[in-house]
Amino acid sequence: MAYSWSESDMYQNYSNNLVLSWVVNAYFSPKSKISDRILGNNDDTLDKTILYNNVGYLQQGDFCAIMGSSGSGKTTLLNILTMREKNLYVESDIRINGKSIDFDELGEYSGYVKQNDIFIDVLTVKEWLTFQAFMRLGEDYSYEQKYDRVDEVLYECNITKIQDNLIGGYEFSKGISGGEKRLVSFATQVI
Repeated sequence: MAYSWSESDMYQNYSNNLVLSWVVNAYFSPKSKISDRILGNNDDTLDKTILYNNVGYLQQGDFCAIMGSSGSGKTTLLNILTMREKNLYVESDIRINGKSIDFDELGEYSGYVKQNDIFIDVLTVKEWLTFQAFMRLGEDYSYEQKYDRVDEVLYECNITKIQDNLIGGYEFSKGISGGEKRLVSFATQVI
């Protein structure tokens, strides 16, 4: 990779704040194809550079807008930062508080709301969040704690007024609005 971390970046005192930092290079490559790996094609050329020397740094509480034209790599960058990109050859160094992290560690600190919402459209908002709480929160949480967490998230995300509304979607013509679905997606990650 062209960029390397300085000594001060690696051993900075982060106190109580979380700091996400990254260096990313991403390429579409013939080697990305499984068939080429199996057949042993040794063409090491990279067809297309998607992201090159993309360097970033965010502190806890920062507001960040990733802007660019269609096809400029915005979603690709987010997929790489959340370690969900599987179709490219990626060189990356993603760190939290100066320490390189893996996918499991990343899940402890972050959530990811996809571009397209995926819900069970016959559930109400509260039923959906309750389902998510029971799926995501481990055995260390009692039933009561899980239900309490759902109520907290409904309040924190300011969606108590729609908690009894059907999510709706393909089967139901009526349901919550698109903006409300985005809030429910966010609430799902907060659980």
